[in-house]
Amino acid sequence: MLTFTAPWRSTEVPPNPPSAAYLRHIAAGLSTTHGWSPHRTATHLAACPGVHPRWSVQAIAELLAPAARPGPVPPGPP
Repeated sequence: MLTFTAPWRSTEVPPNPPSAAYLRHIAAGLSTTHGWSPHRTATHLAACPGVHPRWSVQAIAELLAPAARPGPVPPGPP
């Protein structure tokens, strides 16, 4: 984050890569607002300053893919 009161320009400071949680949050907004697929969202995000080169399109797409959900746990012995 760069505040308006910083004594330098945004172009004078190297961007920090976003965390996985932040990318998921931004991706959720893009997906909801624009109806983008996870791959389209990943492609867009990977091109943003600070995201590249830390995050690739593939890494972001994997981050956004729905996690495999385990089925119901069978009951144990009584």
